[in-house]
Amino acid sequence: MKGKNQKLKLLYLAKIMQEQTDDTHALSMSEILAELAKHEILAQRKSIYEDLAALDEYGIEIIKERVGSKTLYHCGNRTFEIAELKFLVDAIQSSKFISEKKTRELIKKLPMANVIIDQFGKDAWLHPIDDEWFTASVNVAVSDQFLGWIVALGGNVVITGPESAKERMQKLLGKEFVE
Repeated sequence: MKGKNQKLKLLYLAKIMQEQTDDTHALSMSEILAELAKHEILAQRKSIYEDLAALDEYGIEIIKERVGSKTLYHCGNRTFEIAELKFLVDAIQSSKFISEKKTRELIKKLPMANVIIDQFGKDAWLHPIDDEWFTASVNVAVSDQFLGWIVALGGNVVITGPESAKERMQKLLGKEFVE
């Protein structure tokens, strides 16, 4: 029996692996199957092994590791070091085949990524959404200091979850800070 979204299995698998795993957060095969089931996708372990191999071949690094009696899977590291970001800015600026407009757009994205990496280091996970936005997943203690840092970045940052963090930000923004 196949699930409703069976044709989207590989796309959902890529999304799950990129959004929910990294070098410190891995999923077991059972957890992967459960995540796919949330999207109405039924799959056998063998097909997932093949799909993970296909993602790896495509360029989404999938790392398989044994932890005790479990086999866990996660995406490899996707963050940039500060030196790598500076190198990218230099490469973009000196490129003769990238238009001036595109150069400005690309470099505009890099400083925000740099700010996030400066704040959270290698634990920050960055994933492009489109030409203007990227998602940053970080583990933080949600404090007034953290929320103030978000506010200081202006409208360039949006908290998408967890719900408790979103509610705390709404509460903070509702306070009056000036008499």
